[in-house]
Amino acid sequence: MNKEMLCAVCSSRAAGFNYGAATCNACKMFFRRVHVRNEVEECKFQNGNCLAYCTFCRFVQCLQAGMVFHPVVNTYDFRNNEIVLSTIVKNLIYMDNHRTKLFNNFYVEEKDPSFQELLVPITFNEKPREHKMEYAEWGFMSTITSIDFLKKLHFMNDLNAEDAIIVLRHIFIQMNIFSLAYNSYETKRNTLMFPDGTEIPEPNVIGVSEVLVCIYCFLH
Repeated sequence: MNKEMLCAVCSSRAAGFNYGAATCNACKMFFRRVHVRNEVEECKFQNGNCLAYCTFCRFVQCLQAGMVFHPVVNTYDFRNNEIVLSTIVKNLIYMDNHRTKLFNNFYVEEKDPSFQELLVPITFNEKPREHKMEYAEWGFMSTITSIDFLKKLHFMNDLNAEDAIIVLRHIFIQMNIFSLAYNSYETKRNTLMFPDGTEIPEPNVIGVSEVLVCIYCFLH
């Protein structure tokens, strides 16, 4: 690992790539401990920015860094394992909140990545406030953030690169549409829309057909 790589949570020197993010050992163990104990105290200072003193704010920072906890126990047998099921559901909620944050506030410089390139950690850059997203950019970020979400599902770690690409090819478009549909439900809209209110697909926009063709080619 690059000696200059810092922990995504506390900015000390990272010791490895843990639970989906570069972290130090202390933050790795903290994140696991919170999940195992299944409890997080409210922020003591009520300002959301007291990382060194507050469990809540430190845990939020872990989630914002993209950390995802994968229980070691068998997650396929839920008959007598309500705690594991609860953990998985909470993880999915945390993961989707992180996906939404990336979708709304970040961008990716690489505009034509292959699935092989997408298997490695994707670099997201914070979007300037004044930047206005075009229709094609929203479509691209919706696709990329959906793939990034799917990569973090625990079973993906058990697949080789070829099988992982096959899985992503066949489910990322459904994940993409589902996330957009859920957002419409949450915001009480009756159509699919991007965060800026643009309808999907937006009528009478030059280039929309070309975007759909690109998505079709990406799928096949």
